[in-house]
Amino acid sequence: MSACYSCHAILNKKNQSFEHIIPNAIGGVLKSARLICKACNSAYGMTIDAALAKDFEHLAARYNIGRDRPKSRMIQNTIASNADLYHLQDGQTPPPAKPMIRLDKDQLYISGPDKKQLMQIASGLKSKFPNIDLDNIEKNWEADDALPEGELTINFSAGSDLFMRSVAKIAVNYYLMKVRGRHYLDKIINVINGVDVNHKQIYYYPLRANIWGDGELSHVIMIKGNNISKKLQANVILFNTHSFAINLCDHYDGCDIDFFYRYELLRRQEIKG
Repeated sequence: MSACYSCHAILNKKNQSFEHIIPNAIGGVLKSARLICKACNSAYGMTIDAALAKDFEHLAARYNIGRDRPKSRMIQNTIASNADLYHLQDGQTPPPAKPMIRLDKDQLYISGPDKKQLMQIASGLKSKFPNIDLDNIEKNWEADDALPEGELTINFSAGSDLFMRSVAKIAVNYYLMKVRGRHYLDKIINVINGVDVNHKQIYYYPLRANIWGDGELSHVIMIKGNNISKKLQANVILFNTHSFAINLCDHYDGCDIDFFYRYELLRRQEIKG
């Protein structure tokens, strides 16, 4: 019989829940019903997992990462290279956050959140700028599928205490899905729960360039245990860009293990080998 690894409650039909190994908010699909209870799942979801999801929300929206709950993401007021503001929504060309009108070297630039508002702005300017070609503006809107004035700048910061604890939970989730028994994990679970301070149990790990194929966007989990070194360690790589090392245990005396999981987010499939 399984027990919640966080609060030790015996799991049954009333309190069990499906825990995503990697949070579903960033595209995780692998899950298990024998890891944590509903109460702990909810508590993690509102705290440490929410912090991780918040830090990665721009990437999740930019690449339209699949989730169980289909509600669309809208990231407000992302800054473009020209300092204008845009809204970033799942898999869509970012619309401007507000109408923009700019005159530069006798050229008039107009943009709006949608075609209707753009045409309203252009029509209102017709009296001041009689050479405005409304038909051409409408045609260009329909043909335009790129962000004007360069790329969006996304201010990204990851590594808060809550964020790092969620990363460690990913490793613990995967280990316990593969191996029953949490007796090697008491110390790291205390860190995940905020009982103990993260003292080099979870840290950034340098990632070699071009480690995966071009055009691939993946989440990766690697766990290795060696009864000679007594180390049980994990690496978690998120979006092919952010890599973390987690020291799960420094007194490991079980069987040697070498687990590997790789999920391709754009194709939405696990990659074997």
